[in-house]
Amino acid sequence: HNRPELFEQTLQSALAQSYTNIEIIVNDNSTNEDTSTLIRKYESDSRLRYYRNPAAKCKEDNFMPFANSAKGEYLQWCMDDDILHKDKLAMMVSIMVANPHITLTSSQRGFIDENGNFLEPMRETIIKDDVIGSGYKGSAVGNYMLKEISNLIGEPSAALFRRRDLVHHYWHADCRGYKTISDVVMWLELLEKGDLFLFKKPLSYYRCHTQQEGQQAEVILLSRVEWMKLLGEYYEGNLFIT
Repeated sequence: HNRPELFEQTLQSALAQSYTNIEIIVNDNSTNEDTSTLIRKYESDSRLRYYRNPAAKCKEDNFMPFANSAKGEYLQWCMDDDILHKDKLAMMVSIMVANPHITLTSSQRGFIDENGNFLEPMRETIIKDDVIGSGYKGSAVGNYMLKEISNLIGEPSAALFRRRDLVHHYWHADCRGYKTISDVVMWLELLEKGDLFLFKKPLSYYRCHTQQEGQQAEVILLSRVEWMKLLGEYYEGNLFIT
């Protein structure tokens, strides 16, 4: 949305994936044509499909068309300012193919600033052993996230999952009353059905900058209210917490 320079870096990181059996779908609800002009440089790439979506007034509207346009078995969200490690999909798909009980893969958090410079980890390192990654029971991860009020999995760009395992995709979480922690709602729904594999090495990089919604005071306040609602929902359903 009106961030063509940052979007191009995101797109390049998707095109550079070492796992080649991919489709890249871009939905653009910008209020200007800057992104539309930029994308012409890449239109010869058969993996890329671009849709101009000016009627979308919010991110939920802009995400909704993905449900019908995506064809792959796995789904990787990619925001317009995050960066993917070149081996992210290759590493995550290999884990999911070999482990049907894994419904969600992610990695420890990586961060970059407005200029793409790597930042020191802003959260505690979970995996300290000399391993590629670790598997965790979905029930234990769900319990931890709710008790600690913590998004252990990360932002939408951080994870990979099978499309068939998720009913309330990113835009549908809003229908359940969650506008600011819709990614958490997705992760918990997936963890109800299976387990998590977490890679030690960051495989996606979350860009920290002043334009983010999460930096706004009213969004921070609303997120706290939604966490309380989510805790109550899972407590009443006797899932993850009792």
